[in-house]
Amino acid sequence: MQSVASPTANERASIISRIRELQNTLTRKREFASEHATPLSFVVAPLASRDGSATQSIPRELNTGLYALRYEASVNNHLLSYEEWLLKTIQSCEAYSRSPIPEVRLRYAVLQRNLEVAITDFEQWKAEEWRRQLQNPMIDTADAPSNGTVVQPHRFDTDDKQFKTIASSIPSDVRLVITTLDLSPQTITFVCCPRCFALYRLQSSEEDDQYPKSCQERKANGSPPCSAQLRITRTIRGVDRTFPARRFRMQDFDDWLGRTLCRPGLETVMDSRTSTCGVKEAMADIRDAPILDTILLPNGEKFVGPHVMDEGRYTFSICMDGLNPRGKGGPPVSVCSIFLACLDLPPNMRYKQENMFLVAVIPGPRHPSKEQINYLLKPIVTTFHRTYQHGVFYSRTPNFPRGKMTRSALVLPIGDSLAYAQMMGCAPPTHTHFCPFCLLTVDKIEDLDWQNWPTHDSDRYLSIAKSWLEAETEEDRAAIYKVHGIRWSELLRLPYWDPTKFRTIDIMHNLYSGVLAHHIVSIWGISSELQDGLEGVTFDPSKRKVSADERTEGRRVLQFGTDHQLDKLLKPVLRQLCREEGLRFSGRKGKLLKRLHNLRSERHWPEAQSAGQPSKTRPRVRFPTILDDQEESPPQQVDPVDLMDIHAGDPEGECSYETRVLPQHTPHRSETDRRTRSKRNEPATDDEMTRGRSVLERGSKSELRTLRVPVLRMLCSEVFHVPLAEYDEHSKEALLSALHQYRVENGICDEEGKVLHRSLRRLKQASVAELAAADNALEYGSKSKVKSLRVAQLVALCTIRLGKHYLNKKQAVDNLLEYRVHQGITDARGKLVEERRKGKRTRVIGKQRLSIVWKDMQTTILPSFITPAPITAGTKGQGNLGAAEWRSFCTINLPISLIALWGSFAEDSREYQLLANFMDLVTAVKLVSTRIITAQSLADYRTHLHSYLTNLLVLFPGTTINHNQHRALHIPEIFAHTGPAHAQWCFGFERGNHELQVINTNNQNDSIASTFLERFCNKQNIRHIFTGAVLPAQFSRAASLFIKAFSSDSGDLFDILGMVTSEDEDDDSTENDASTQLSREIAECLHDKTDFIDGITQRNTQHIFVRRVEVIPFITERGFKYKAAHRSPRDSYIAFRTGEQQRWRAGRIAQIFRHSRRKPSGIRVTEVFLDVEEYRRLDDGEKMNDPYRKFPLFGKLFRDEFLAQHTIVTVAELWCHCAISRPAFTSEALKAGYIHALPLDKVSPMSTTECYIHQLAYNWLPLVVVMLSTISATHAILPKPWGSNEYCNVLSLPITTSSRFGALVVVISEPEHAIVV
Repeated sequence: MQSVASPTANERASIISRIRELQNTLTRKREFASEHATPLSFVVAPLASRDGSATQSIPRELNTGLYALRYEASVNNHLLSYEEWLLKTIQSCEAYSRSPIPEVRLRYAVLQRNLEVAITDFEQWKAEEWRRQLQNPMIDTADAPSNGTVVQPHRFDTDDKQFKTIASSIPSDVRLVITTLDLSPQTITFVCCPRCFALYRLQSSEEDDQYPKSCQERKANGSPPCSAQLRITRTIRGVDRTFPARRFRMQDFDDWLGRTLCRPGLETVMDSRTSTCGVKEAMADIRDAPILDTILLPNGEKFVGPHVMDEGRYTFSICMDGLNPRGKGGPPVSVCSIFLACLDLPPNMRYKQENMFLVAVIPGPRHPSKEQINYLLKPIVTTFHRTYQHGVFYSRTPNFPRGKMTRSALVLPIGDSLAYAQMMGCAPPTHTHFCPFCLLTVDKIEDLDWQNWPTHDSDRYLSIAKSWLEAETEEDRAAIYKVHGIRWSELLRLPYWDPTKFRTIDIMHNLYSGVLAHHIVSIWGISSELQDGLEGVTFDPSKRKVSADERTEGRRVLQFGTDHQLDKLLKPVLRQLCREEGLRFSGRKGKLLKRLHNLRSERHWPEAQSAGQPSKTRPRVRFPTILDDQEESPPQQVDPVDLMDIHAGDPEGECSYETRVLPQHTPHRSETDRRTRSKRNEPATDDEMTRGRSVLERGSKSELRTLRVPVLRMLCSEVFHVPLAEYDEHSKEALLSALHQYRVENGICDEEGKVLHRSLRRLKQASVAELAAADNALEYGSKSKVKSLRVAQLVALCTIRLGKHYLNKKQAVDNLLEYRVHQGITDARGKLVEERRKGKRTRVIGKQRLSIVWKDMQTTILPSFITPAPITAGTKGQGNLGAAEWRSFCTINLPISLIALWGSFAEDSREYQLLANFMDLVTAVKLVSTRIITAQSLADYRTHLHSYLTNLLVLFPGTTINHNQHRALHIPEIFAHTGPAHAQWCFGFERGNHELQVINTNNQNDSIASTFLERFCNKQNIRHIFTGAVLPAQFSRAASLFIKAFSSDSGDLFDILGMVTSEDEDDDSTENDASTQLSREIAECLHDKTDFIDGITQRNTQHIFVRRVEVIPFITERGFKYKAAHRSPRDSYIAFRTGEQQRWRAGRIAQIFRHSRRKPSGIRVTEVFLDVEEYRRLDDGEKMNDPYRKFPLFGKLFRDEFLAQHTIVTVAELWCHCAISRPAFTSEALKAGYIHALPLDKVSPMSTTECYIHQLAYNWLPLVVVMLSTISATHAILPKPWGSNEYCNVLSLPITTSSRFGALVVVISEPEHAIVV
């Protein structure tokens, strides 16, 4: 019998504390459950029972029988959750009954008894509520007045009785608030198999047997059932009770949609069929994309469109993502959330937490693997299949009092590469078919010719998926999946689903956390400890040092060896050979060998085989024939390294040594000598071989010489793994010399043949990998690293480096340490010298360049809507950056610093080439991240990205294309079908996961999924109630102030109300507009501006200009807030264009005001103006030295001073926010006194001509004519001042007349210059 280890004092205290916590939780939950005030909803209504005194015996299955509660009713959620908690607690605490600590067993017995009593009381409460409803029938709430209860206002006085009445009406527990306000969601409950995640509907039934005892699902049609137990049986107060092993709760979609449609104003927004962009050639959202037109109803009618008037047609995206409920650094518990987002809501409302639909939280502690997700997707797909085919009729909505039919469709699957592959049924990036969008295999991943990539065919895809589904065995399914990378997905059950069209790429994971992060971390390298360099991570010599011996031997094999010998070289040696020959040295060993084989064929090196194919023949190992009577032959100079060949097929295999063949001059021998040699060469017997092996391992030199030649040949064949026939022509001396060398290399004897110490002779031979590691430790390792080597490694090092053997480990270590001092590897104290300490590793963004980036980040002023990168980016303690942080770091911070550092270098320098390559990537990312995309912007994106990848392979031959970079080339074709990035990225869903992580679960792992679903929906529903559209404005404001005043309170009420404050709420919004009078200087500027706008060429001197204005705290333009510098410096820096100049300028908002005036026509108008302090522009000589002008999307330099005269800017002339920085320049021409302004336009597609003529329309402009002289373009974006983003066709017409009041003519000769005529 095994003894049980006694727990430590800390473990004992933890267990006892845990039991106490459960006991306290039980007391609280039981108290609340006993005070439930809302009538429960039973499966069998009490009125339906004919016998009022009906009773039931205790059912074996919980929540069955006469008093069974409906799982679908939200009023039952709290009691059913309480029941589930009781059962899970009983199950999880059973281990305490076997504890070796008596106190633990005693406390557990008390807790178990209380739990059993609580379950009995729970059943009794249901029985009492059932009988109460039988005596007092419930009134149907459908017959209640629609306006609800009218509450008369009270006047508060000092009447104690009134105060007591008011106090008693206030709920003392937030759970009562949740129940009273109906904040709990309607859910559908399933029994979830703990092994395969198969689902069984947990129906509300009077019968005990609602679902099978064990799981009946099969992995394949011919596989045996899963057979995992779905029921857990426990004895509670003498009665065996059963309950589900695991539950899965899913929110009822029909109920959520009905609740959402009833929210004021939301139905009107969702039913709007207008385009969000209004321009045929551009897309601002998925509603402008062609994907929605491909969804057809069974009768052939389009699912969405302006023709739909009397039905609600809604589309949704689905996202699945895993999360750790404990956050980063928590215990390894994983759950998975499934969210839906309504694509009919505008983007600024779509991803707000109160508008998203949390389908379910998949219980942990592990994710469903591969096809197991189909079980969890099945009820979701079934719901949408029903709503698509038959629809759901709601009896009344705000816009349709007589009822409304709705249909819903899933459109976009969204997620990272792994979640996307799991939902869609395609292979992950690690599969041979790594890409879900084309048929390219991983061996051709470096093929960048995207136009010739093979694509999927819809019929073929469905055929393969159905073949996988209908396969009889798991082996058949695995074979289909291995060959095609396709399996069945539940989404394919949707009638309209086309796997080749309903595709997405999440640029949050693909570009921000993928391509950008990979370039900085894995290609360039970033470190606050290593020195600056230009070679990047792929040149890093610290990964695996290639010794001089390996390099020389590799070179010999490459030029003179066989293909098989080349195949046996280690991968680091092959990489080194490719690097020395100017070949790309990235990829797996097979790619390296293919390049080297092709090189040998091109150069016609000896023994190189055709077609670059590895040879399958075994190597021929020969030994030199050393004859004493060959003194007439001149001695040959042989490199000692050439005498040893290390065959490295298996890194863990043992070394085999090969010496180079020396020319043999065999003298004439007589016939007698041949007959004598024939007798001496009789085959060796078994006894001779046994003795020979013993002598080889332990015998002396003289004993070895006594062995016959056949025995020596057999020994050579065994130790060198070479056929015996290879040694037929070798003399005895040659054989003895080879065996002697073998004994020396393996530490059996020294050079003189003296046998070494027994412990050394019994050492296991060091493998090739161990020898390489030992050599690396000697050159670059610490003193402790050398001491930690095995004796066999030390002996080999001493033999190779010192030419000596030592009898013990201490002696070998001392001599090797002394050798390191003499070779300059370490100092006298044994410390590595500086150049050895880091292995001469460098990073493109090393500590010097990174310090400059940090300094620039500290001086950079970013708008408040930008998520800044951490100031310690690049340090070990910083950890991984988030997607938004990578975006800011790579598209804002690094361009600011690197252009200042490298922008002035010659174009053929490596610094400038690295910069230009990186700017291609960043430009592509900026183009595809805008809210509005066009065909031209997508084409420009692909051009820049293709240029980046092509040049990347040239600049960094040690790198290769990864799956994220390959997928990024598919973005144009996918976005052209599904719309811009914000319709299909994961930012909104990641915020939903964050909201789940902050929910308090009291460390109840078994009920985490259910708690997450319940609490998240509670927050959503209470936020709906506290929105200004539902409650009076005074109450909404009071609620907001109440939450802010008591935000430090950690109670449950504030935890729920924590989502009440609107994400768009601003403190400045509470301030009233202040009336003030402008100074004379600013008033004069404003007067000139209004005259220009109104077309007044000659001012009336008798006209009195009104200087009185209303100062406003902020304005919102295109979804972004702009504020004055004294209110928010970060949101005050802007880029703008005015009617006098078409080049954008930068400045700082001094104030924002509203001004009223009367036009010459007599019409009074009120407009908003911005008083801007404008930065002084550079003169022509300074512009030549501005490195930022080489990259137009990344801003330009200004003088670090404001103009003396303020500039008045209209809202239509406002372009976007600016990032202001003061970078450090390396150019002598640029001294201090400059600032850099970087426009941060996230709305417009800044590509080609559109980048330079966007937003050139003004209030006074009735017509815009654009004439292009050298730029080929077909259209230009020219949004009208009043906000309708209409396109104006480019007119290549001769200009005959022009007036600044009639037409604006822009002649563009270069992208950098725009001239107003």
